[in-house]
Amino acid sequence: MCGQFALYSDIRSIIKYYEFLLRLNSSYNEDYLWDNLMSKKQAPPFNKYNFPSEKITPSMYVPSLFIDKGEYKLDWFRWGLVPSWSKDESYAARLINARLETIEEKPSFKEAWKKRRCLIPCNHFYEWDNNKVKHEIKANDEPVFSFGGLWESWKKDDIVLNTFTIITYESSDDFKQIHERSPLVINKTDYLRWLNADISKKEVEDHFYDNTFIIKR
Repeated sequence: MCGQFALYSDIRSIIKYYEFLLRLNSSYNEDYLWDNLMSKKQAPPFNKYNFPSEKITPSMYVPSLFIDKGEYKLDWFRWGLVPSWSKDESYAARLINARLETIEEKPSFKEAWKKRRCLIPCNHFYEWDNNKVKHEIKANDEPVFSFGGLWESWKKDDIVLNTFTIITYESSDDFKQIHERSPLVINKTDYLRWLNADISKKEVEDHFYDNTFIIKR
């Protein structure tokens, strides 16, 4: 599973990282987007947690990239998926990860898999081995990379809650010595196809396990 990661890049850096996609919007304005994200961060519930942070954990808000109404957007999503059909927020604690193997069948994930995929920026993530030793892990020697995730917008009365889950898969032999599950990392060249749900589960299974995880013990 993936239950903790670091995102110490600031908002401006994250905007710059995804700018090649955000610029596809005719209305894109870097300063306006920065102002919007920062003003939200200063108000509840987003100001409950520190950001940037070396310790992102479930229930915290993370700036995530997604498509909505044909536009690429960057906004605060809370970690822990709440399906749109849920009666309350109780699902969130159980849905921080989505198993790739069953993602097309599980009621909590199957609709989001078809049309609500997102990218979650990360600098490195953490896993603990069987000896309870903590490992710091990076992907492909890049300072920033993106987890592949799913998102939902849950509404109740006047509340609108946007949430995400991180997709995981069975670890390869090299990584299995640390943990049996690995988070799905999307190659930057595939961001556009991923967000548009143009990548099938089979393609992920066939080609997306090639990430080189760099492990710091």
